[in-house]
Amino acid sequence: SDSVRVDPGTLRGAAGQTGAVAHAALPHTDQVQPCAPDHVSVAASSRFSAAVSLARRYTAIANALAQRYGVMVQTRAA
Repeated sequence: SDSVRVDPGTLRGAAGQTGAVAHAALPHTDQVQPCAPDHVSVAASSRFSAAVSLARRYTAIANALAQRYGVMVQTRAA
């Protein structure tokens, strides 16, 4: 039978690093400014802004799931 072993210390360390990076990020900076006023730069900026916004949403979902199941992972990891 396959099993997955998780080191709780490693998980806590990763959570600390993630928290530090999240606190260093500027809030609500989904809008990426184009480097020039031409059509190509504006279009690329718009697409990248949408990608950043989507990444923020997925991160919020992942954080909510991690918070919900964090206790279960911690208790089963030992």
